[in-house]
Amino acid sequence: MATGVGLTIGDDTSVAVVDESGPPRVVTRQTVVWRAADGTVHLGDPAADAAESVRGFLSRVGEPEGIEYGGKDTRAEDLVATAAFCLFRDAVHGVTTPVSTVVTHPHGWSPDQVSSLRDALEYMGLADITLVPDEEALAAAHTAGAGDAAPPELTARGAAALAAGAVPFANAADADTEAIPTVSATPLTAYSAVIPANDPSPSAPNPATVDTGAQRASSRDKRGLLVGGALIGAVLVGGGLIAGAIAITGSGSSARDAIMQPESPTTTTTTTVAPPRPEPTYEAPAIVPEPVYTPPPTTVETTVAPPPPPPPPAPTTPPESSTPPPSETPSTTPEPTTPPEVTMPEITDPTSTETTPPESGETTDPAARGVAPAPANSVTSDTNSGR
Repeated sequence: MATGVGLTIGDDTSVAVVDESGPPRVVTRQTVVWRAADGTVHLGDPAADAAESVRGFLSRVGEPEGIEYGGKDTRAEDLVATAAFCLFRDAVHGVTTPVSTVVTHPHGWSPDQVSSLRDALEYMGLADITLVPDEEALAAAHTAGAGDAAPPELTARGAAALAAGAVPFANAADADTEAIPTVSATPLTAYSAVIPANDPSPSAPNPATVDTGAQRASSRDKRGLLVGGALIGAVLVGGGLIAGAIAITGSGSSARDAIMQPESPTTTTTTTVAPPRPEPTYEAPAIVPEPVYTPPPTTVETTVAPPPPPPPPAPTTPPESSTPPPSETPSTTPEPTTPPEVTMPEITDPTSTETTPPESGETTDPAARGVAPAPANSVTSDTNSGR
């Protein structure tokens, strides 16, 4: 048997009872949620270094306004779930066996209040608990012989007895909607009975109740179909089978009669299992796409401006020639030389010159007479030069 844990969150006092082997263990705390300086949250009397605390939140579960805690508005059901978590943590400390937990709530709560508390407990990690009214827990405590303890403790003792399985729940539907229900053995059911009916048409009569005469009539009606099938098979196999089929039908009995009419017993009862009805199928309506309007193409005339003329070429300065100008070549032509002027002596006619032989005693020096002697190389006449 699992260890039963009962939790009761009261307006002033909260009690947890652990029902395991031996006497139940009781944990009592003041219904005050406070936060320590290190950020941890506790339930009970606030410590001297408590950063903040809040109380009186059980009666305000379901109010949309919330309660100011930690500098912001907090829902009352979240504070109740926090108190239950802290109480559960302190109660199961040291327990090594699996536990089953039941949490009580005031019997006058509405379904919305119970649902909001359940959501808050799931958020705190207590999703496998069972919520019961405090009246049911008190009744379970009296049934289990819990004694005459105070109401908060007595309610928690009854919740622990319910959690341990010592007392059954009064209403399983209201007790725990999160627990997995017990699955009973499934009775044997025909496959056709499991499939839902598609139409209200009456079912076909049982073939076992149909008389033999009706079966024979049905056999005769199907004889023509059988003969036709035999003929088709004979055409496929060969002409020999056709002759055999004609011989059998000509004798007054057919192969179908030999198969459908056994020799013994003369009356047979055939049990036919009706085929399963098909499951209903849903055919989605065809979606016709809306026509798409395509506007006619519009021609937009665009005037393209001619491109601007290219800019005039930038003036270019011819590069300075690095070739030095040709140097003037000195002329090698010798200047003409002027021949020395030749002074031609006057030509004297020898015929007109009278030569007087010098007298004796006179000097024959020509200078003495004032006539300059002719140079040795001078030319005296043109004829002399020609010679």
